[in-house]
Amino acid sequence: MATLILYPKSKIESGFVSELEAVTKPEYLPLRHLEARHLSSDDLNKIRDAKVIVISSWYALNVYKERLQKLINPMDICVLSRKMAVNLRQHLSENNPVNIRYAKEENQQGLTALCRTYHSTDSLVWLIGNLTNFKRQLNVNESTLIVYVNRWSTEDQKRAEMIIATDHFESVLVTSPSAYSRLKTLIATSPQSFKNAKYYALGQKTASVIRKDTANVWMPTTRNAVLARAVNQIIQDTQQTQK
Repeated sequence: MATLILYPKSKIESGFVSELEAVTKPEYLPLRHLEARHLSSDDLNKIRDAKVIVISSWYALNVYKERLQKLINPMDICVLSRKMAVNLRQHLSENNPVNIRYAKEENQQGLTALCRTYHSTDSLVWLIGNLTNFKRQLNVNESTLIVYVNRWSTEDQKRAEMIIATDHFESVLVTSPSAYSRLKTLIATSPQSFKNAKYYALGQKTASVIRKDTANVWMPTTRNAVLARAVNQIIQDTQQTQK
């Protein structure tokens, strides 16, 4: 039996990596290639004028740190989690006056609640990927800017099909609706590899998408440190089945 994790191994805490290897055969297969998008002068002007920058993912944060930090000076930056806020603060110089705020819940709803604390005259720009899906209509003072692209080629698909065909997965960690959409095409090629698999989602949006196909879905009840909670649950469930 094996565990399929649709996330890079390098992004999983080392302690969890060791614990997973002790109880199962983990296969790390992020079904994506993320690339920073070239930003035009109009794009840069858009974020230069913003009072608040909203960072919706770790990759968007990397784009900000590597490409945008020295070009723009927002008053506030809103990020997805406390861990992300700490990472950004450690990266910035000590005399950087920007105020970093983080959502109480690690999801789009949590960031939305944070954005609603601003006045309607404050301009907010969300840094997002091309597959980011908003469940609500943006307010007049909010806008989005695609700063990275999530790609998946035919060659990527073929390599993934070869990998999953050799295992039987008892647990699958799904990190986003787009990852599940790509996973479904893999399941179609090797359905026996996923027979009786239990799925672990990081949030309600992903869990809802998976539940359209199967009821065997777990998601964290507390909406912070969701990746760590999901990995820990996989470890606990795997240990339980081995007793």
